[in-house]
Amino acid sequence: MSAIPITTALIKNKDNKYLLVQQQSRDYGEMTYLWYPPSGHLEKGETYKECLIREMKEELNIDIKPIKEMCVTKGDIKDYIVHWWECKLIGGTIQKDSTIKDFGYFTKEEIKKLNLFPQTRIFFNKYIWI
Repeated sequence: MSAIPITTALIKNKDNKYLLVQQQSRDYGEMTYLWYPPSGHLEKGETYKECLIREMKEELNIDIKPIKEMCVTKGDIKDYIVHWWECKLIGGTIQKDSTIKDFGYFTKEEIKKLNLFPQTRIFFNKYIWI
């Protein structure tokens, strides 16, 4: 099977807290309900920026502007390749869809205490809290 591209949005609010979500629509075994930045699968013919904009609108009802790709890592799910993007929130009020169990904005100290997907923890340690 070939790699499955995933886009992930790093979104901070005006208080410099990061938006994280828990997904409820898929069973990831022991990783079900872990926290991670909102993300989604690339659709055929879609750019990473288009995917980020679409996914944030569909899943959270927010409008974002992708700023820059920060890095690409392997995912926690087999065959996933994750493209991490810095994004700016430009509008909307969060209204989660049926795929999202919970969401919140968290400080560095709060994030360190959350049950995160392993690659999310590695990403924050390597690229955000350096």
